[in-house]
Amino acid sequence: MWMLLLTSLCAHSLTEVPESAWTPLLEEHGIEVWVYKPEGRDLPVFRAKGVFTENLYEILAVLDDVPRHTQWMDRMAESLEVEKDNDLDRILYNRFDVPWPISDRDSLIHIQADFSAKKQLANFAFTRVAHALVPELEDVVRVPKMESYAALRYLDEKRTEVTFVIDIDPGGRIPTWIVKWIMRRIPLKILRQLKEQITKTRGQYHGFISRYRPVHAPPTRSTKQVH
Repeated sequence: MWMLLLTSLCAHSLTEVPESAWTPLLEEHGIEVWVYKPEGRDLPVFRAKGVFTENLYEILAVLDDVPRHTQWMDRMAESLEVEKDNDLDRILYNRFDVPWPISDRDSLIHIQADFSAKKQLANFAFTRVAHALVPELEDVVRVPKMESYAALRYLDEKRTEVTFVIDIDPGGRIPTWIVKWIMRRIPLKILRQLKEQITKTRGQYHGFISRYRPVHAPPTRSTKQVH
């Protein structure tokens, strides 16, 4: 999967939140997490922003490998491609194995991306959708709300500028305070697990990387250079 954005990202509702509305929450390894509380809502929106110490094209390659999302996404039990027009437009089904007594969650996410080879910038948008081929399951809660976007920009061979915003309501009867407590660390947890998967799979995605990497860019690191 390419985790996200519409070509019209600049018009996306979450991108229109003024900077003054975001409140700093925590920072870890150069990534800051901010929180925004929309008026009249119990659940806040979270944003992670900073410099991620991995190569842009290796990040995109791992995100593109949908079946292997279960190897690094926390408690993801299934990751399937329901529809795919191309690398930049697809619908994914994800199911999460949640500890008892909370019911499992699943979601159908439409992912649209926009990639500029000249700017070495990838923008993504995630939107919850319904799909006739994937009906809701008994004893599994279909996530009722999911809206997210991300922007990944190449800085150099070992650094990528990351902005990741997530607005989600997991549904069901989970107390609001528990959802808030879990969600505040989700952006950092995703990036940490993504970094581990990049290290684990480095050198396995030459085809994908060569398809998108500009010809003038230096080659990505080989597996022999990993420490």
